[in-house]
Amino acid sequence: MYIIPYIFILFGGVLTIFSKFSLNSARFLFLISLLPSFFVVILRGNIGVDTEAYESIIEYYILTGECRVEPLFCLISEPIYSLVNRSDFTLRIITAIFCILFYFSFFKTKNDIIVACLFIF
Repeated sequence: MYIIPYIFILFGGVLTIFSKFSLNSARFLFLISLLPSFFVVILRGNIGVDTEAYESIIEYYILTGECRVEPLFCLISEPIYSLVNRSDFTLRIITAIFCILFYFSFFKTKNDIIVACLFIF
């Protein structure tokens, strides 16, 4: 399931390396190549043990006010949960926020974009 989005990212990195794109064009290509993987990561559903564990952390924290692990995660999830009232939506929103942060962390130079594409793959 993840291989096709990863191929998009690798293809974007290779295009950026071997082309004379401007920085803005490289940024746009990087965004387009990341979108399929972002959709898979954000909308993947209840796959694996981490998804269920993080949803239970959110539910436990909201019900008890006690955060047993990852206090920053609990602090981030509380205001989001108050808006959507569902732990699965809260987790997806947090994932989307981190995807956006990932994109902007490799946004500065063309070399950063190339490194990010190759690092992901």
